[in-house]
Amino acid sequence: MVTKKIISLLLALIFIALPSLIIAEKMMVVDDAALFTASEVEDLENKLLSLSDEYNMDIVVVTALFTDGKTATEYADDYFDYEGYGRGDDYSGILFLIDMDNREVAISTSGQGIRYLTDERIENILDQVFDSGLTGEDFYSATMGFYETTSYYLSQGIPSNQHIVEGEYKPPN
Repeated sequence: MVTKKIISLLLALIFIALPSLIIAEKMMVVDDAALFTASEVEDLENKLLSLSDEYNMDIVVVTALFTDGKTATEYADDYFDYEGYGRGDDYSGILFLIDMDNREVAISTSGQGIRYLTDERIENILDQVFDSGLTGEDFYSATMGFYETTSYYLSQGIPSNQHIVEGEYKPPN
């Protein structure tokens, strides 16, 4: 009987602690295409986590070698949704994707990320990504271009003249 109680207690502790362990393991840099060195991943992870905490939204960089037949935008949107990113009730966040399968980049936004990054701002960020080194395959510098320009736009706040078209967002189960 004592053994059953101990096992039940251990299982209860695991189920209570597991969600917080999963949250702690959420990475802001997912380098599936192996484009960054370990020190570059660590540097980007620290910068993105700090920016994410400052604006209370997940700001994520993903590199993909294969996108399963999806466009870069479809892959970025799905990755954000189905890998558990987003903070708050509106799943706020921004994801920057370097898609090596289609040789494209994309930015996906959700929640407050949509309000901060208008279409014009996203275009400017992507221009900076290319100017920072993407065309020369300097992926770290290109990603720093994303980080710095996104950080700048976040610091500028939500533009007052924007028009948002609400979509039918359904969070993943």
